[in-house]
Amino acid sequence: MKIITTSAERGCPFPNCQLKAGVVVPLFTSNKVVGTIELARVTDHAVSELDIRIADGIANLLSVQIQLAEIDEQRKMREKAELKALRAQINPHFLFNTINIIMSFCRTDPDKARSLLGSLATLMHRGYSNQEELLTLQDELTAIMAYLEIAKSRFGERLDIAVNVDESANIASVPALSLQPLVENALNHGLFPKLGSCLLAIDAYIENGVLIITVTDNGVGIPPARLEQIQAGHSEGVGISNVHKRLTSLYGSEFGLTIKSDQSFGTAVQLRLPFQSTPLQKEGDIS
Repeated sequence: MKIITTSAERGCPFPNCQLKAGVVVPLFTSNKVVGTIELARVTDHAVSELDIRIADGIANLLSVQIQLAEIDEQRKMREKAELKALRAQINPHFLFNTINIIMSFCRTDPDKARSLLGSLATLMHRGYSNQEELLTLQDELTAIMAYLEIAKSRFGERLDIAVNVDESANIASVPALSLQPLVENALNHGLFPKLGSCLLAIDAYIENGVLIITVTDNGVGIPPARLEQIQAGHSEGVGISNVHKRLTSLYGSEFGLTIKSDQSFGTAVQLRLPFQSTPLQKEGDIS
């Protein structure tokens, strides 16, 4: 803080400057001065104790607001980085296996090969396009169904899929790629290692202003020690933990993911977020 008592001390470069006494207080963020605020008087030796307190109080208030704005900007940048990480995590093995499966159907079942190729194109387009961070649940499910069609070609007749989504939930806004990592985890870690018939179920409904989506599988389950690590946020990769962090960052700690798993019955992952409706897009509107 600097207190100016006279016009000579101020050294104003403008002719006939009326500013004389004053108090200048720096604005801080992260221990760096990013600006100043000044209260000035038009007479010499006119700065009072009240002027100093007012200037100091305003500077503190503005400094806090600047820091909050920077924190919010950093949060948005982090969320964008996390979304990019999710988009970039398409497994090369999955892509390689899918292409091989399509090639195998080219002679034996061209229609099936064409359908799988369309699903792969949809999945790749959604994964790499610069789409909005918020989209409807229906749009998110479109990409998931494309992924599941490819997955069924790997599982064969072993995999059954049940999707039960209330009509009102279709127009709910969800963060992009918030549901697909849960489905991928259920298939790759829950069902694929299992011998015998596999079931994947997706349920979505609205309850008391909250959108609830549950992904359930009858797979091998998660070992208790591993489940504890996941719930503590120490899991490897950017799938489930990334989704949970994004949801709690966007909507608060009362929302996010909960996981229940039993190695005898399978795993259920529930996603909760506040219900916000979005007009359904017409086919072809997705970019």
